[in-house]
Amino acid sequence: MPVSKTQKIIDDYTEKIESGELRPGDKLPSASQLRLEYGVSITVVRYAVGWLKAANLAVGVPGVGVFVADEPGNEPPAKKSTGTSRRPTKAADRKKTR
Repeated sequence: MPVSKTQKIIDDYTEKIESGELRPGDKLPSASQLRLEYGVSITVVRYAVGWLKAANLAVGVPGVGVFVADEPGNEPPAKKSTGTSRRPTKAADRKKTR
């Protein structure tokens, strides 16, 4: 049975991570580079990278890239609250403060 294009990327990068070819902290190729390397759409790349993240093999840093997780395959640590998050305000709440 043929392997899907998404599964090919997943399998290749899972093997590279598990074999140690890609080590914790190493940056994965950009989505554009993966798209060209595999000859697939950006959607296929996003699904594959999303799977690697969900499997805790990779972590994304917005605006920087996707990196091999510090401990690939392990559960990520719980996010710590910085105390700076705010709930979205409703239009009615904004009107009350005027």
